Amino acid sequence: MRPVEVPKDPEYTRLLDKLKDGDTGVDYKALRLAFARSGAPGVRGVDPKIRLKLAEAVKAKKYEEVAKTAQEILKIHFLDLNIHAVAAAAYEALKDTKKYNYHQAIYLGLINSIVNGADGESAKTAYVVVVPDEINAVLKAYELQRTANEMITEGTSRYEVVTVTDKANGAVSKVYFNIDLMPKPPERPARP
Repeated sequence: MRPVEVPKDPEYTRLLDKLKDGDTGVDYKALRLAFARSGAPGVRGVDPKIRLKLAEAVKAKKYEEVAKTAQEILKIHFLDLNIHAVAAAAYEALKDTKKYNYHQAIYLGLINSIVNGADGESAKTAYVVVVPDEINAVLKAYELQRTANEMITEGTSRYEVVTVTDKANGAVSKVYFNIDLMPKPPERPARP
């Protein structure tokens, strides 16, 4: 695995360094927005083989390996809230309270920075996400099962609208995510 060069966005670097130094009281929304501006590779920089290795370790309940592999991923994309949740669960199983608390605080800080002040019920109140994994994290946090999704544009903003089923009561609804800060997918050439 190669180390990833993090672009030098002063705000992103400052907040990330504070968080890595153990200050879990950082402004997570400002951190996520600075990350989006920074051009850092995020999940694009993580080798899929490492994610597969993590999934296999989780399935086998090999918590030492889960923790180690989660740390490998976090070296590349420290703001992956799903990996912080996995790391927290591994450290809880290993009875390492300090590391559990650290990763749990980061997960909660990141997820709350997405959902606070929004409800996802319309484009106007959409959750603002900066990487695709944040969509899955919100759905998981609210125990919603994705059944379909579509991309829409309203004005100059882009949205991913996800049709979901509530796992608790079976209710079907739509959840809106503002994806303006996510990298745009490459243009596909027109078919002749």
